[in-house]
Amino acid sequence: MDAVAEEEDDAWFLQTLEQELENELEEGEEETVTRIVDEVPQASSRQGGQGGAETEIETKSKSIASILEESSAALAAEVAKVADGVEVEKEDRDSVARERVVVSLVDDEPSPSGRITTTEPQKRGPFKRPGRKRARTDKQGFRPPSSTIPSLPTEEPRKANVAPSSQQLYAKVVNETCPPHPGFLRGLCIRCGQLAPQSLETKKEGEQSISLRYLHSDLEINKEYVRELKDREALRLIGQKKLSLVFDLDHTLLNSSQLKDITEAEMPLLENVVKQEAEAGKASLFLLNHIHMWTKLRPYYSKLLEDASQLFDMHVYTMGERGYALEMVKLLDPTGTFFGDHIVSKNDSISNSVKDLDVLIGSEKSVLILDDSPKVWHKHRANVLEVERYHFFPSSLRHFGISGKCLLERENDEKAEQGPLCSVWKMLKEIHEEYFSHPNPEQNDVREILKAKKRKVLVNCKVCFSRVFPKDQVPEQHPLWQLAEDFGATCTETLDEAVTHVVTTSLGTQKAIEGRKMGKYVVRPEWLHASVYHFKKGKEARYSLIDTEAEEGEVMASQE
Repeated sequence: MDAVAEEEDDAWFLQTLEQELENELEEGEEETVTRIVDEVPQASSRQGGQGGAETEIETKSKSIASILEESSAALAAEVAKVADGVEVEKEDRDSVARERVVVSLVDDEPSPSGRITTTEPQKRGPFKRPGRKRARTDKQGFRPPSSTIPSLPTEEPRKANVAPSSQQLYAKVVNETCPPHPGFLRGLCIRCGQLAPQSLETKKEGEQSISLRYLHSDLEINKEYVRELKDREALRLIGQKKLSLVFDLDHTLLNSSQLKDITEAEMPLLENVVKQEAEAGKASLFLLNHIHMWTKLRPYYSKLLEDASQLFDMHVYTMGERGYALEMVKLLDPTGTFFGDHIVSKNDSISNSVKDLDVLIGSEKSVLILDDSPKVWHKHRANVLEVERYHFFPSSLRHFGISGKCLLERENDEKAEQGPLCSVWKMLKEIHEEYFSHPNPEQNDVREILKAKKRKVLVNCKVCFSRVFPKDQVPEQHPLWQLAEDFGATCTETLDEAVTHVVTTSLGTQKAIEGRKMGKYVVRPEWLHASVYHFKKGKEARYSLIDTEAEEGEVMASQE
């Protein structure tokens, strides 16, 4: 603002100087004319004739013209001198001030007489250059002229010659864009810099924000702006022919156990695995003493991440602590090639027990999720591809209350090319291919594609459940019933000729006995899970309940 004020002072100074010089010139002209007029009669009487008087008047007229010409030249030289001084001052100022204000020395066309046209001259004292004390501006941004020039009219400077100040431009941008504020970083708007509202009462409806702490610990984004970002991100990825893919960590890509949960009997088994991997030149079992943890990476994880990175923009979303999540990602992605900073932990989520895509910058129409627990995705179960839980450590089975032996105790592991991760990758590729086969992919929805593919898995299968659900529970509300229907099966509790599979936990039920006689498949519930995890109907023989005792009829039917 100081640079603009100085330019205004220069403009007023030049205008006042022009008026002062012009007044002096006019006063000189009046004195000269008066003197000549007084001398003409005297000259006429001395020469005694009209001819002599005319000659004298002609001589004096030439003298007046000469004086006027000299005065005009002197005035022009003085104005040019002052103008040169002003231009020198302007060149010495900073570039910002030079761009904002251009002082025009002479704006009006010269009069026919050669004089500079100015406003009506006023009586004033000797000219004094204005001081440099700045007057306070009013609400409109107009600063009145200095009191050291009382003769100048008080009027707003012409806007054609004075550019708007940076404050005025800044205020205009803010008024055009905020509010609503797109988000806040450490309490300041990320666009206009204003402070965030101090209480929810001061926030307008729809301006409540979502915390994106995994991007920055103090970043909160307006919900509406998040939706806009999601749409932009979806279009960006579509341009790269990619979708978004979210990975869970525990029991999906790896399995961990705290040191305190490892028994003495399990230590030799762990040492044996480490030795075998060292001999094979690979490493998937890690002892992390600094976080008191054993971690086993799931077979096929490396191939899955490498291949998926070509078709998907990948994220990690875990209900574990952030420190733990970062350590696990270092094992899975040591170079940060696959996930980068796309890591969401319990500390970054909106809830300790629920996962939500709201905290991820990705459109729900183009996001797929790999997780062993679809139930934690309350609002986004349609995006989830359920993955079979990976139980390598005994503590993992104990955590879920599952009896039996884990993979470590069996001294075995999943087969990479036949395991759940390989099967789910095949489905991911199919969904990606179908999504981008549409002439306008942005109109497609991965949820609809996934839903249609699920329904093909158990199509033409009619499942009769026997002694699977608690007696006090409505069968249609049981997760296993709903899972079978999601994958295309028809569910019933009545055994009839149309039934293809009897799913039961015991051979002694009436339906199991009758179903066997009718030539139906009698299988354990694991058959249904296997079909879901591998996205194809499981082999019934592997999960059959028929044995010798059943064949001999040495079982008792019980009331269901």
